[in-house]
Amino acid sequence: MKRFRLLLSGQALSTLGDILYILALVTTLYRQSGSAAVAALFPLLRVIGMTAGSLYAPLALGKFRLGALLAFCLLGQAGGLAALALYVEGAGPDARVEWLTGTVFALSVLGGIAGPARSSILPQIVEKTDLLKANGTLGAVVEACSLAGWAFGAVTVSGLGAVPSLWTSAVLLLAAGGAAVAMRVPAAGTEDSAAWSDPGVARRSFLVGWRTLLRVPALRLVLWMDVWEGLFASAFAGALLLVFARERLHAGEMWWGWMNGAFCAGLILANAAIGKYAKDAAAKLTHLFWSGGAGMAVCVLAFSFSRHPGTALLFMLLIGIFESAKGLASRTLLQLASPVREMPNVFAAQSAVVTAVYGVSLLLTGWMADRYGIRVIYVGAAVCTGIAFLGAFRYRRTIRETTIIETEVHA
Repeated sequence: MKRFRLLLSGQALSTLGDILYILALVTTLYRQSGSAAVAALFPLLRVIGMTAGSLYAPLALGKFRLGALLAFCLLGQAGGLAALALYVEGAGPDARVEWLTGTVFALSVLGGIAGPARSSILPQIVEKTDLLKANGTLGAVVEACSLAGWAFGAVTVSGLGAVPSLWTSAVLLLAAGGAAVAMRVPAAGTEDSAAWSDPGVARRSFLVGWRTLLRVPALRLVLWMDVWEGLFASAFAGALLLVFARERLHAGEMWWGWMNGAFCAGLILANAAIGKYAKDAAAKLTHLFWSGGAGMAVCVLAFSFSRHPGTALLFMLLIGIFESAKGLASRTLLQLASPVREMPNVFAAQSAVVTAVYGVSLLLTGWMADRYGIRVIYVGAAVCTGIAFLGAFRYRRTIRETTIIETEVHA
């Protein structure tokens, strides 16, 4: 339990630190460049950087212990933010945009490596039968920190200024890195540096996660769902939801903020409920896939036809609940179906797919919204979510067989 609490606290601290750094750096980029287009590069650079980190992750995951690698990434991000704070403070209005955007990319690469490492640690410190409950607890804490970060982060940056906010973010990530060091997670792979100098070994490590992801039926199902749902994942992030609020609901920024809050509230409620009450993964996982996928598709479609802000708010709450249920089931199935030694590489491959598809989604949804109107985006999201659900329904026996076998073996 001590290791789980350290993982939980480290994730909470890094979530708050990431959000604060995002807000501070976007503010700085806009102030330095005076261009909304430059500031809008931030999410794209993060996606590219995290994809690059996920692609490199299999090589790093094979060389180092998971806990040490996670600590290195978090402490590296803390050091990068401290250096950035010193640079912005010293350069003032002469700070170069190239240095700022380069730092975004470098920090995102480290984040892309840290994600698979963190996801692979949980199954090593929690019993298989408790994975769904642990994922729910972890998800509830992360979403609560995200909600608090976005709600109060802008106030913090506005009140303290960009440089103090960057320093605060660096301290939070430093503490998260300290928690990773204290976990002392045992090695999951080889640490033979001489063997890893062989290009053939490195190439096989890079490919093993992809091969496993395509070979194991349950993992192929997760990949199927990730790709279809990811095509319109950006529909509920950022400006598109604001456009929907203005053009479809004829409401202002206040309702946009409330809809974001309702979505986060749904995520927190479902994660907390599953974290508190879920005990038997074999009995719950299949039902979570079905209810989450079907409920998500129906609610997104209903949301796309909403005309009243209050109705849209209710559907956003439900979308958050169903998204959380489906997401927890997907993550737990990935942890149960992945071979122990190959799990870090599987998570790295899956992370690369998710971030790459999200990058495509950013471009696709923006183009479709301009050409066909904002409602088409959410109809498309409902259709793609429905296709993903059909895959889960078609292979429901695979889900149940995987969970029963794994939980019985480790009971």
